[in-house]
Amino acid sequence: MNKKLHMSGLMAALIAAFGLTMLPACGDDSAGSAASKPPVQQRAAKEDKDPLAAAQKQFTEVVKAAGYLKQQIDLCFFDTGSLVSCNDSQKGIGWDLKRAAEDTADQHIAGVSVKNGTITLTSRGITVKGKDSFSLILIPASLNGNNIEPITWKIDPASTCLAAGLCMDEKTARKAKMAEEEKKDPIGAARKKFSPVSSAASLFKMQVELCFFDTGSLTNCNDGQKGTGWNLKRAAEDAADEYLAAYP
Repeated sequence: MNKKLHMSGLMAALIAAFGLTMLPACGDDSAGSAASKPPVQQRAAKEDKDPLAAAQKQFTEVVKAAGYLKQQIDLCFFDTGSLVSCNDSQKGIGWDLKRAAEDTADQHIAGVSVKNGTITLTSRGITVKGKDSFSLILIPASLNGNNIEPITWKIDPASTCLAAGLCMDEKTARKAKMAEEEKKDPIGAARKKFSPVSSAASLFKMQVELCFFDTGSLTNCNDGQKGTGWNLKRAAEDAADEYLAAYP
């Protein structure tokens, strides 16, 4: 008995000296459950508990396919100067939408359509609330007045992935990104939100200077007035922003 006590005391001394931690005995599940799981297992556990998170992860394959098709349409527009020929059966110099549509085939993509630059992708095998087919429709929103700069895009409100929570329109995505930034850096996010206010102030200052130069007085430099080379009425309208409540 004294020998056992001696060994226990020796072990305790070693632990204290080297900062060791006693391992749980075999079959001690309480310690195992307390241990943190690797990140991959944590994500898998989260997806098991949240079917929507799993569906969103699967739908990223559809979004990636859309990105590939958008690149091809940019090249088509650069080559032809128009979106009329940018269809999933056409190809040209440096672009091949027919091949691109075929290459996007995936276990989660049931259909691909490109017509006059509009992309329609239909998913499969991605289930949300009993439904397993959702559409993502992307429309060329702006051609930037030429065929040199990349096309800007918007999600068609008819896309069924929106209501299912599988995709987000530009405004919602921007707000989600801002919310994530606010968690990491609240002050930095607030500064970013305030930047349109600062930009509006700069615009007004320039317009007021032009007004003063034109009229020789500040009397008519109001947000409802305009003159030679300045337009404070238009400036006030252009300053409208989701973070700018008023511009007196």
